[in-house]
Amino acid sequence: MYLFRAKKTPNGGFSYDYDDDEVGYWRKANAIHKWFVDNVQDGEDDCGDYSVSKELLEELLNDCYTVLGQSELVEKEVIQVVGYNEHGEEVEKPVKRKVIKDTSAAEAILPAQSGFFFGDTSYDEWYISKLEYTIETILDVLKNTDFDTEVIVYSSSW
Repeated sequence: MYLFRAKKTPNGGFSYDYDDDEVGYWRKANAIHKWFVDNVQDGEDDCGDYSVSKELLEELLNDCYTVLGQSELVEKEVIQVVGYNEHGEEVEKPVKRKVIKDTSAAEAILPAQSGFFFGDTSYDEWYISKLEYTIETILDVLKNTDFDTEVIVYSSSW
């Protein structure tokens, strides 16, 4: 999943080159992808390219700040799949991981989404790192984009 900076065209569209204009890239950040699908793509997860307004980027930024502000990481023992046995069955074992103590804000504001290629749906330090990256990316985009002549495009191709 990518964000691109594109030039606005006279007909109201946009043009860009994938190699030159990438301003953000997420891998297995399913909560962020879900946010874009719900708020930018009208709920249609079709791997298309969609323009994202400055106001929507600011909304996502605020959502990330809100969830981070209400997410305390604590160490907890969880059951995790660590491999497969000779019969192809999952092998699980308890491991200690940092997880969000109270996930209610994350689940309400930026919920994880399961699906093929979407990665883990745990509310843990990986989830937090994706929010932190999103904040850094959006702050940079807001600072370095001329929204009068440029548009930010979300490409949900995964």
